[in-house]
Amino acid sequence: MDPERRKALNIEIHYAIAQFLYWAAACCLQGFTAVFLSSRGMSDGMVGIAVSMTSVAAIFLQLFVSNFCDRHPEIPLKKITVAVSIISFVFVAVLHLTRPSIALIALLFMLADAPQKTNNGLLNAVMVQYVNAGLPVNYGWPRGIGSLGWAGGALIFGRLIAIYSPELLLSLFLGIEVLAIIAMLTMPSVAPVRRSKAGKGTTSYGEMLKSNKALALFLLSLIIMGIGQAPLGTFLNRMIESVGGGTREMGVAILIQSGMELPIMFMSGMLLHYLSPGALLCVSFTAYSLKSVAFMCCRSLAGIYATMFTGLFCYGIYGFAGVLYANDIVQADQKVRAQSLSSLCFTGGVGGVVGNAIGGVLMDRFGLRFIYWFSLVLSLIAVAFMVLSLRALKEK
Repeated sequence: MDPERRKALNIEIHYAIAQFLYWAAACCLQGFTAVFLSSRGMSDGMVGIAVSMTSVAAIFLQLFVSNFCDRHPEIPLKKITVAVSIISFVFVAVLHLTRPSIALIALLFMLADAPQKTNNGLLNAVMVQYVNAGLPVNYGWPRGIGSLGWAGGALIFGRLIAIYSPELLLSLFLGIEVLAIIAMLTMPSVAPVRRSKAGKGTTSYGEMLKSNKALALFLLSLIIMGIGQAPLGTFLNRMIESVGGGTREMGVAILIQSGMELPIMFMSGMLLHYLSPGALLCVSFTAYSLKSVAFMCCRSLAGIYATMFTGLFCYGIYGFAGVLYANDIVQADQKVRAQSLSSLCFTGGVGGVVGNAIGGVLMDRFGLRFIYWFSLVLSLIAVAFMVLSLRALKEK
């Protein structure tokens, strides 16, 4: 193995560990949000408000932090990521050690989880730095290990809190977050890509979108896709119940979906030899549309489980192709903001907030089957905007 490839492999292994720990920690807070907050006395309505507050806070925090990163390339991204992790750690610790009022619980949870969500885009940008520095690193398989962290965490944490208490989630988060901080600090250093002083930090978010049609259309496609897909995740329990399943079967379904993301991410290098990140995103978004159709046809648990295998081509491809496409279509002083914008537009950000709000109303008024049609139509519209983004990129 040549020295450059050995160095790249060392980075990939470190990054895979960081991804695994990040998503395992995120699973503690985000995978069992309703379970934990309910155990602290919140009603379902209060839980919904707390989650919405957190999502909105995360959007603004990501915009602020990513803008700071692009304006200060002299500060290593891994140090900024660690700083954000420490903020999350502190507020989780306060939440763990106190028994405040319901309102204060919601505030502390928001202050703990918003930074954790913000680190999603930053963690992507950390690896993109190595790519932009010319190192032959593979983003795909380390990101797949991250999916394994979420899937394994969901399985293990679910069993542990069933035996003990949802309070255990906070202890687990604190322990994992310490390991995640250590993993990030030990990542090999990389010099930021040099850029001219004239271009440093001068582009606002509005100017980025106005001057880059491909980026604007890409983000619009993510928002539309997120709105369409968010209800399918939120109301998965209702989908399972409609075919006679329960909580245990829901856990199996989530495990299948997350597990399917891993093999395709391991194959990312090979896929990128044949298709560009943009073309792969078109494949991914088309797969999301087919997933909605497959859910319509489900009449049994076996059908639900089979549909979950589409995760192989849905987030499995999007997980790496979205990061690379966002990196490719912006200038050097916009790389971090591009990653944050893409992460906050999908199901974990604007798309999720709007999609869940609309999906809840549609679910109450029209039922589950209407949700499938709603998701299908929006997914197809998102595919169209993704195609337009590719065309705009070719015209640049």
